[in-house]
Amino acid sequence: MIKIKYVQQLHAKGCSLACMAMITGLDYDYIDKQFQVDFDKIGIDHNIVRRFICEQGFDCVQKI
Repeated sequence: MIKIKYVQQLHAKGCSLACMAMITGLDYDYIDKQFQVDFDKIGIDHNIVRRFICEQGFDCVQKI
């Protein structure tokens, strides 16, 4: 069984960052720095989230 560590979002629109941190085990701040986005104002598309997770070596289901 995989234990997932809870990561709280630190920005108003940072739920995607928190999710990516929980899934990958990477640090929230590290992930934040990978994107040039003001997460206090806007979020990112789920396709960008999926691509980032895939790039970290996780299996990703192809979009149908």
